[in-house]
Amino acid sequence: MAAPSLLVCFRRFNVKLLNCNVICKRLRLNKNHNVFFSSTSLLEENAVDRDPGPLFINPKVQDILERLTGMNFEKIFAFRPSIQRNPPKYEFMSGERLQKAMEDAKIRAEEKLQMPPVLKEREPIHEVLSYDPELKGYDTAKYVFIDISYGIPERKRQIVARDPDGTLRKASWEERDRMIETFYPAPKMKRGTPRVFLDENLTKALDELKYIFILDRACIQYEPDNPMFIKICHRTYNHINNTKNYNILHSTRHYGPMVFHLAFNKIIDNILLFYIQKDRINEAVDIVRLYHLLHPDCKSIKSTDENTEPLTMLKVFIANDSVQRSHLELAIETYQELLKQQQDYLDDLKKAHGQK
Repeated sequence: MAAPSLLVCFRRFNVKLLNCNVICKRLRLNKNHNVFFSSTSLLEENAVDRDPGPLFINPKVQDILERLTGMNFEKIFAFRPSIQRNPPKYEFMSGERLQKAMEDAKIRAEEKLQMPPVLKEREPIHEVLSYDPELKGYDTAKYVFIDISYGIPERKRQIVARDPDGTLRKASWEERDRMIETFYPAPKMKRGTPRVFLDENLTKALDELKYIFILDRACIQYEPDNPMFIKICHRTYNHINNTKNYNILHSTRHYGPMVFHLAFNKIIDNILLFYIQKDRINEAVDIVRLYHLLHPDCKSIKSTDENTEPLTMLKVFIANDSVQRSHLELAIETYQELLKQQQDYLDDLKKAHGQK
């Protein structure tokens, strides 16, 4: 699966194009509309100033995230009544047709697992184009102008605002979002903030483990560098990490970004413990390798390389960079004891059958 482009995969489709080239829309802005922008980032202190975008699209990082995501066809193509009108169809196939259908299914699965990009929060827009004092007091409302020419990407579309004091400036992100919502609404995109993202409702949805619904809804509603999108995703990932319900996102397009978030913010202890307890050591090692790619200055990277044994790599990470060292060390000891018991059982079984 190729590494996803950043904003391209969030372009809105099925846009209703208007015939005229430029339209002036008089828009009275109410302070209440700013509720969905008064949010704070939940990034850890050590990651606030770092841009995750270039790290996320690193081919090595993408390879690890794709391996960790998995490809469970039953989960990827599971019937979802809320978005599918027709039930699944069953038919008899020859071996050749079945092989071809499996290949096609893998291609479609890869498309469904295309990960949303992880970006840094966008910078505010504060660019003044001109100041015309003769227009001061002309009206009490601000005017917003949008270029609706055909074929212009949304990010490059010119949108400007004229304030009551005569200032002509580039529109803020809040104003741009509202104008795009008005003239180029995406399918299933709601005006304003969906109710599920209100704090009380979001808390309830998270407690009900509706992670996939929340993240899918966020992808439809917001661009990946929108502060609200980042806040919702981080809050969801942190809830999953605290409750250790990682399997809910496994084999979905959101699993990779969640693992990236945990590694980027140095909070991978819980998911490492989860994998070790599930006897999935290779995946635990992949997370440590991801951690090393994102934090090349960490202590454990100095004592390991690509040829280091999996258990040794885990032990080195636990000894040098782990926060919950005692829990992880106990999990490793338990895992090794189980391996020893399994080996002893196999040896006893061979002896019982007269084998050396």
